Amino acid sequence: MYHLDFKIFPPFNQILESSSLNSFDLLMRSDIGKLVSFEEGREVRKISIDSGKTIKQLYLKRNWEEMPFNWILKKFVRGKLPHTTAYYELKAIRLLENNNFQVMKPVAWGERRILGFPCEGFLLVQEVVGKFASEYWQSGDTQLRIRIMRDTGTMMARLHRAGIFAWVRLKDIILTDIPQEDTNSPLNLVLIDRECSRDRLESFSTDRCYNCLAQSYGYLLKLSPAPTQQEIIEFARSYLRELKDGRLNSLQELMFQTNRRLHKLSLKPGPFQGMSLRDCSKQE
Repeated sequence: MYHLDFKIFPPFNQILESSSLNSFDLLMRSDIGKLVSFEEGREVRKISIDSGKTIKQLYLKRNWEEMPFNWILKKFVRGKLPHTTAYYELKAIRLLENNNFQVMKPVAWGERRILGFPCEGFLLVQEVVGKFASEYWQSGDTQLRIRIMRDTGTMMARLHRAGIFAWVRLKDIILTDIPQEDTNSPLNLVLIDRECSRDRLESFSTDRCYNCLAQSYGYLLKLSPAPTQQEIIEFARSYLRELKDGRLNSLQELMFQTNRRLHKLSLKPGPFQGMSLRDCSKQE
């Protein structure tokens, strides 16, 4: 009647067993750790485990939301089993790992299905030690903000080159190290919260790139303080430098397409509204 999947990933088997956290029901239903966030159909809890040498901090992401029936039906029609959000986030993490991106480490995963329908699941991940890029953004360090824009644009281009068409939000990036001596050296960026990320590779297309850029700029424009003209252009330039694809190498075209798509998404002016290539050249 029901099917249960449960897996602990090495090297965390012994740590979870010694802490008696090695069962699906315990990780899925008990009030362990501290509640971090809750909304209908999902919650996040923080768990501290004494591993003998250090205290490991883990995040338990549970979900039992109802999936749309049409979405489930499409999965069955295509001969695929529907899964919980936790499963697809795990797949997205593995995809990023296999393509050499730094991402949070899965500790354990579990899912229960009844008659083939997903009803509950969880993903347990290890805490990434560092600070949110969005927090550094608010620090007032203008040079650091430029570096964040530069390296975020570079990372997004790497994602697209690899066939992972995901947008980027600063609140989904942890900075684990900030080289101070060499301000030109790259920041150490680690991706977290991959619930909305792609879980499979897709073929390259300029449309996919522009759509992701529009989504990313939409999130960037909500930052406080808002990004300056120079910071917006730095993101775009870094993206184009890293992408290295002849089908998308024009800053002018990127500005036009991003504005058009973001306006369609939010009915608000795009990040390059009113800017010309002459404005961009002033930032050289």
